[in-house]
Amino acid sequence: MGIITKIVPVTEANNPRTKHTLYEISDGMFRFWYTFVGPNISLIERDAGQAVLAQVEQQLPKYLGKEFEKLAQNYMWTHVLDKDFIPVPFQYLGYWWGTDPKTKRKEELDVVGLAADKINAYFGECKWHNEPISSSVLETLINRSNLINYSQKHYYLFSKVDFTDSCRELAEKVNCKLVTFAEM
Repeated sequence: MGIITKIVPVTEANNPRTKHTLYEISDGMFRFWYTFVGPNISLIERDAGQAVLAQVEQQLPKYLGKEFEKLAQNYMWTHVLDKDFIPVPFQYLGYWWGTDPKTKRKEELDVVGLAADKINAYFGECKWHNEPISSSVLETLINRSNLINYSQKHYYLFSKVDFTDSCRELAEKVNCKLVTFAEM
């Protein structure tokens, strides 16, 4: 029915028996319902809709952040044959999560594309914030990309609004593509 989606880290896309599996509500209407309406049904039934609306407005950026990640992945797929944007087409694209062996912390990446050549990999970070993305976000992306062993790494940042000057400078040095929501 397309309501629930099984998600595995993109590095385990060929492993049907992976234990690193998440399930998420993929249908937007159901996801909205179970995020905002269902938990607040008693308030809604008692005409306290304004309190629920305030809660929705507060949590909406986080909710839309997940949708923005999906949009960024779709944007990558639509440009998969654009050699200026993606030099070698990737075979798999999705999320990645795992444990950093050095820090023992769980890390995740919003966009990871893996090419069939086992040399090229694409790493992206998405930020649905009202302020420009700083260079620290790109630095974190570069560090996290080292958790996946590919020799040619390509970086992408997706921002709701824009990027700071320091982020643009660093992006130019590491050949990171910067994409705003308006461009998507």
